[in-house]
Formats: sequence, C-alpha cells, structure tokens
Amino acid sequence: MSTNNTPAKRKKLPACDYCKTRRVLCHPQLDGSCPRCLEKGVNCTTTPVIRRKRRTKAQLAESSGGAGSSSISPAEAPLPSAGNTVALTLPPSLELPAAIVEKLIGSFCSPYITHPLMSPSEIKTLLADLSSLQPQERVLLHCLMAFSSLLSMSPFVIGTEEVSAEQLLIFSTSSPLKAPIIPDLRQIGFQREPVFLQLWAEALWLANQEGIATNPTNVNAASCWVLGHIAQVVLGKGASPFNSAFVCHVRCLAEEGNLDDLNTVRYHWHMMGDVLGALTTGKSIQYTPNDEPLLVCHTPEPLEKLIRDSTTKSFTAGEAFRSIHGFAHHIIRLARETSENLTSVFARRQPLDESFLIKHFASLDLFHSFLIVELDQIARIVQQSHHNPLHAYYLRLCAHGFVASWGSLVLTIFEALRDRSLQFAFNATLGGSSNGFVTSLADDRNHERLQMHLRHARRLASTAAVEMYKALREVPSITPLLQHSELVKWTRFLMDEDNVVDINHEQHLQALECFRDAIQVAGFYCADRTGIVESVNEYLASSMKRISTRNDYSTGFEALYSFTAVSSINSLVPLA
Repeated sequence: MSTNNTPAKRKKLPACDYCKTRRVLCHPQLDGSCPRCLEKGVNCTTTPVIRRKRRTKAQLAESSGGAGSSSISPAEAPLPSAGNTVALTLPPSLELPAAIVEKLIGSFCSPYITHPLMSPSEIKTLLADLSSLQPQERVLLHCLMAFSSLLSMSPFVIGTEEVSAEQLLIFSTSSPLKAPIIPDLRQIGFQREPVFLQLWAEALWLANQEGIATNPTNVNAASCWVLGHIAQVVLGKGASPFNSAFVCHVRCLAEEGNLDDLNTVRYHWHMMGDVLGALTTGKSIQYTPNDEPLLVCHTPEPLEKLIRDSTTKSFTAGEAFRSIHGFAHHIIRLARETSENLTSVFARRQPLDESFLIKHFASLDLFHSFLIVELDQIARIVQQSHHNPLHAYYLRLCAHGFVASWGSLVLTIFEALRDRSLQFAFNATLGGSSNGFVTSLADDRNHERLQMHLRHARRLASTAAVEMYKALREVPSITPLLQHSELVKWTRFLMDEDNVVDINHEQHLQALECFRDAIQVAGFYCADRTGIVESVNEYLASSMKRISTRNDYSTGFEALYSFTAVSSINSLVPLA
C-alpha cells in the first residue's frame, strides 16, 4: 500500500483590515500581527469575507417563479383595493392605510376644490378599483395624495399630537380671518412635513419612471399640473418643468381635439394663476398669445366695453362667473407686457422704456376701474344668493381671486421699479452711467423720472394692500390662503414705512394684523421658516408703544395748558 507523502497546499490567509483599507500588500501571520501593523503599532484585525455562491440560470428562474416570469417594478405593482394597508414600495417608501388613501383622494371630490382637467366624478373613479389602475393613473393617484397631504388633518399625516377645538373650528368657519380668536396653526405645518415630503418624493419618482412629461394625455397633463402646483405652493416657484410640460400637453391635446369637454371658465382661471405665478418669480410665461383662443375659445372684448357693460346693467350669477374670461384675458395681457418689458431676465438687462411705462400705468388705472365695478357686482349678487350657499361661496372666492391677481401684478411692478432705483443709486455712487432711460437725458433727470414712476407704482401697491386685507377678511375658507409666499411679500411691503405714505395709520396696522393672521393660519399646510410673524408682532408692539407715548404726551400737554390758562385767569381776578 503506497502512501502519498506530498504536503497539502497551504491556503493563503486574507489581508488584514488595516492593509486592506490602505490598499497595500499585506503579509498575514498565523499567530500575531502582520509586520505593517507591528510597525505602525495598531491592532491587527481581519474581518472574514462571506462569498456568495454563484447560482445557475435554472436556480434563478426557479426562485423567481419560473423561467417565463419576470419581476414587477414598483411602478407596475398594483395597489390593492382592500386590506389594511396600501404598500408603496418606492424609494423612499411609505405604507399608507387604505382608509387614509381614500380620504386623501376623496378631498379632491369636494365641490370646494377644483382641478382644471378632472371633475370630482372622474377623480372618484380612481378609488373604484385601485387594483386595475393603469401606470399613468397610478402616477396621478400619488400626485393627488401628495397634494392632499398638505391639507389633511389626519393623525397619520400630522401626527398624534392633539389639535385643540379652536384650531379645528377655523377649518369649518365661514370668513375664518374674521373670527374673534384666530389660532396659530404653524406647528401643524412642521408636523406634516415628513409625510408630505415622502409622498412628494414618491410622486416625483413615479412621474419620472413613467415619463409623464413627454407623453401628452389627459391623465399625464393632470399629473403635471398637480406637481407644478405643489412646487408653486411649497417652494414659491411660479414655473417648474412640470408647469411647462402641462402647457405643452394641453396644447397638443387641443390641437388633436381632445379637450372638448374642458371647463373653459375654470381653465381660464387656472391659466391666469399660472401666468401670475411665473411673473411674480421672474420666470418666463409659458402661455403664448395664441394659446388663449386655442384653449379657451373665447373672443376677448376691449376693456372699455367691459367697464361700460358692467356699469350699465346688473349681472346675474352666471354672468358674473362668465366675466372671469374678460378679467383673466386682460390680467394675462398686462402680465405678459410687464414680463416682456420690465421683469424678465432679458428686460432687466435693457434700458427702461419710459414710453411703455406711461402707457402701462394708464392701462393699469383703467383695469383697476374695471376691478372695482366687478367687485361691486359680486357683492350685490352675494347678498341675494342666501338661498344658494355654493354660488355665494364661489362668488366670494372669485372676488378674492380678482383682488389677489391684481395685487400680485401691481406688487411685481413696484418691486421691479424699486430694484431699478436701487441699481441707479448704486451706479451713481460708483460714478458710472445709469441703466435707467434713454442716454440722451441727464442722470439727475433720469433719477427724477424714475422716482416719479416709482411713486406711482407705490401708490397703486398701497391701494392694493388695503384691498387685499379687506378681501382676506371676507375669504370664505382657508383654501385660498395657500399662496404663502405672496402673503409674506405683502407683509414685508407694509412693514416698510416708506411704502405706506398713502395709507392712514389705522388701516396700516389693521392690514398688518390681517396678513399676520393669514400667515399663521396658512402655516397649517406648509412649514413657515420666515420668522415674519414674530417680526410683525414686534413691529405692532413698537407702534402701540409709540401711540401710547404720544397719547401720554398729548394728555400732559393738555393738562399743562389747562393749568396755565387757569393760572392766567386767576392772576386777572383782583384780590378781595
């Protein structure tokens, strides 16, 4: 019997952690540290590497359920219509109870929340059978849930922290900013932020997976509008890639004849909001002048004729709603002219056109007259619409939207001229030439003319601030308060005392209080990190202290005057 005396082959030891981290050659030892670790004086440790066994194609097919089966991506996984939870296996993932999903989507079925492309009945079909949703419909479902999470008061969204009865009452109160006690809801905005951000991330992830921005359909257009609206509400950005995609989608659908059932009044209203959102943030306006006749199919009338018709006859509720077409058309026209000649990136690099400003201010004054007539018509109809609360609600909402749209336009013009004035002063300090008007005018003449137009814009903005705060007091619900960035802009405008020369002191303080209350209430949907509420409280306290000091001074002066007068009279009376 022969024996094999060949020694067994020695297995190579793995490199230690220190050498492996530094990617150098290691000489591991059976007992003790390697030479490098001994030299450096570090503890020589070796972490074992677990090598996974290679699997054959047959084993992979067997583990996945057969050679013909394939894994389902998260975007394709159906959402169950029954059960305790709806699993959203998306990065980042969040598990929502089925009841919460239905409640979030159901909020869009309320008659008080409108969507430009989908009616409440169409949205209800999304909840009919969640398991049979198409991928594009599933994207819209997630978009609606993300936006609804900004408005939901469910404990799943805002946490289990108790909400007081006063805080809950403000949601069901008509004219909430006229309530005797207006609660501070800003903490709720911070509480809902984690859930909202996760839902928003999931909606964006699904939207990118399905390519909704490049495939024009009604459902994809609705999803793009919701995502763009979220960016506008939360980030204060008036134009996002999804806004641009939405405009392209509806344009393609209209050219193909697939927007026949579009509610043109509602869509014109949303078009006006999108245009003003782009204007106030200095972005390009996506809608062209040809989009209105294509999408709305409305023949615009001159502003003078609209004013004449509004002043010579009494509108019905239907005529008041149809007047949105004329209002939106002229607001969009003025906004486009403002962007092209004053606020856009290209316009800011050009010399200021004074002839445009003169004509533009004349158009603004004329449009303001139309606004006043429209508000009077709506106020009269509201007083006669007690039998139809839904009509009264929409009319009051319409009045607030008219004033807010006008205010956004005027405030943007004022800010643009103010920035021009500051740039003029900066250039003058450096000794350079101004970038104001035509170069043939002297610099002092340029500055004088610029200040004249700035005073005109400030006067318009001051008037609009008073109209805004009065409209906020009459707002029928807290839903229109979603434009947080605009509320902050108006508050900062009023806190600059140079801007309120045309407002009496009482109106100034009342307007500041109203905008502060609106920001506190609007904080329920979005975390407010501006600190503007505390600044307003300090400003109001300082103003009240000055008033109190002035009253004490006046009282003391009157007392001194009375004492001096009595002393003078007594000095004239002869002693007995």
